[in-house]
Amino acid sequence: MNMQLEQQEHNNSYLSGYTLYIISRHLFCSEVLKNSIESKTGARCICVRKFEDIPDTERAEPQSSLVLWDCLGTSLDEFMNDFVSSIEKIAGTHYVALFNIRPGLGIEDNCVSQGLRGIFYEDDSLNLFLKGIHTVYKGELWFSREVMTKYILEEKNEEIISMKVRKILTPREIEIISLLAVGCKNEEIADKLCVSPHTIKTHLYNIYKKINVTNRLQATLWAAKNL
Repeated sequence: MNMQLEQQEHNNSYLSGYTLYIISRHLFCSEVLKNSIESKTGARCICVRKFEDIPDTERAEPQSSLVLWDCLGTSLDEFMNDFVSSIEKIAGTHYVALFNIRPGLGIEDNCVSQGLRGIFYEDDSLNLFLKGIHTVYKGELWFSREVMTKYILEEKNEEIISMKVRKILTPREIEIISLLAVGCKNEEIADKLCVSPHTIKTHLYNIYKKINVTNRLQATLWAAKNL
């Protein structure tokens, strides 16, 4: 499916065969969004009020279905009550992304570790929104660099890193591949860790060998899956 996405990326049917569920209490707005997505991507969009409204027969194959959860007008406490009670069930069968997030609400701090695939803000353009959906369907994450850096470097402590990863990589290598995964260049990583770019290049060479990849993209995908 990923190859199909790449081949169709420049036409209006690059998500043909994929399904999006828009969970929203604001049916008029969700219908407008549905029409825009369908016309510009070829995906099938279905608007529902809650996850339970998705038929059981449709709850399968997460690689071809995405739930877009509308957070418009939702307080942090209200959202977290719904999110905690539903996310495990939803994320087990679908990719999940939130949209209409108000910056500064704090939702990102509570949701990145729960299996969420992306966040879209209330002032994001339609083109950016569609680009993010495409990115999620390719198996990648759609979060800002600031959100991922905070999550990986401040909140994701040593106990959360799997034993498998800690057996493969040293603590310093985990720091480096974590920064790589949020889009930092070698020079930026070197500055953050107070070492030379040459040292970072050497570390990356060793990391690639240990995790059996050959480039930055593959290393980033490995980090998204394993960290």
